[in-house]
Amino acid sequence: MSGIQLKMENERTMQRKPPIKLLIHDNILMAPKHRLIYVGDSEITLTKTDYDLLYFLLKNRGRVYSSEQLYNHIWKAEANDTTEKVVKSAIWRLRKKIDIDDNDVSLIENLWGVGFKFRI
Repeated sequence: MSGIQLKMENERTMQRKPPIKLLIHDNILMAPKHRLIYVGDSEITLTKTDYDLLYFLLKNRGRVYSSEQLYNHIWKAEANDTTEKVVKSAIWRLRKKIDIDDNDVSLIENLWGVGFKFRI
């Protein structure tokens, strides 16, 4: 193959690669394929549970999920008498890591008596 043919083949191969899919909302950028999360200009580290919870809420932003639904999806277990405390604790931890603005509005909204959603 000539150099031109190699270059053309390389360009065709590069075009076949799927683009990196990013989830972007407000000051959060998430690259799920690489499990990278940036809040503002800083990369943050999350536990597996925190990461899975953020990914699920961000991917489904605007939709409301009860504690039981989140528990079933994230922890892959049936709800029990500690479900609500476990989910609230995880949401609290996640908020501490992603809510960097000085205002009192969290990116994860609590709809009392209903569940949680990621703000649109």
